[in-house]
Amino acid sequence: MDLHASLPLHKGYYKYKSGHIYYEIKGKGAPLLLIPGGSGDCWWLHKIADALSGNFQVISYDLYGKARSITHTPSNIDINQFAKDAINLVTALGLEKVYIVGVSSGAVIALDIAEKYPAYVKEMIVFEPPLICIHPRFDALSKHFAKVYLTALKWGESIAGLRFALGTGLPIAPILRSGSAYKDHLKIVPIPV
Repeated sequence: MDLHASLPLHKGYYKYKSGHIYYEIKGKGAPLLLIPGGSGDCWWLHKIADALSGNFQVISYDLYGKARSITHTPSNIDINQFAKDAINLVTALGLEKVYIVGVSSGAVIALDIAEKYPAYVKEMIVFEPPLICIHPRFDALSKHFAKVYLTALKWGESIAGLRFALGTGLPIAPILRSGSAYKDHLKIVPIPV
C-alpha cells in the first residue's frame, strides 16, 4: 500500500477560455506540475502523483479539451497552446515557480514551457518525450503518427489511442484491463455547468 495514497485530494475546475480545465492537488511542499501525455488524462499518472505527494504539492490536470477538461469550441490544440494552458493554470492557482514532470507528449509540453516560459520553471524532469526526429525509424514513425492524428480527428481519441498502441507495439491487454477502473474514476467527478 502506498503511504501517500491516503493524503487529502482537492479536485476542481479552472474556468478557461470557453470551457474548464480539470485539476487535482495532493500533498504538501513545493508545487510540482505533473503533465500527462497521450490521452491528456491525469488519472493515468495517479500512482506517480501519490508517490510524489509525500514531498510535493502535486498539481495534476487533464489537458484542455481532453478527459474531464471541457471545451465548448473544439479546435486543433497544439503543443504551444497546451504549454500556455499549463502556465495559465499555474498562475490561476497563485503559483509563481513550479517543479515540472512531463510524461510522453506531456514531456514535449514541458520542454515547450521551459523554452517559452522559463521564469515559471524551478526544475524539470522530462520522461520519454516522443522525439521521433532522432529515431532511426523517423520516416515510418512520422507516417504512423500522422495516421494516428487523422484517426483522432475522424474517429476520436479512443480509436486513435488504439491505433497508436498497435502501431508502436505496446501491449494492449494491460491497457484494456485498466478500462473499468478508468471508467469508475470518471464517474466520481462532477462536471461544471
